[in-house]
Amino acid sequence: MNSDLIDFIESLSTSDPNKLTASDIDKIRWFIQSDGCSGVPDFFVEGCIKHDFYYRTHHDFSGRLIRKKDADLRFRRGIQNKSKLGVLSPLSWERWLGVVLFAHAAWNSKRCFR
Repeated sequence: MNSDLIDFIESLSTSDPNKLTASDIDKIRWFIQSDGCSGVPDFFVEGCIKHDFYYRTHHDFSGRLIRKKDADLRFRRGIQNKSKLGVLSPLSWERWLGVVLFAHAAWNSKRCFR
């Protein structure tokens, strides 16, 4: 893993993505230059930023490698956890399906830290 990425992860208040602070989210957004929710309204923007982090680094917030499948699953569950509809949230399923079907190029982008 890249030493800049290690240093960055260690600068966050927690490795638990569910407990990241607003300040952590701002740091992550800046570090990976996230645009939020690409091409769709910024509903649940924190989830989009976390998902961008997984895609651009191929790591979770503990520094472990993550697979695309797991990054996409965490994205869907994150939206479901914030939604009043929980697992029935249509937005969570719609966004998840979008990244599962159409985000392979983003996952394979050379912008990833490796």
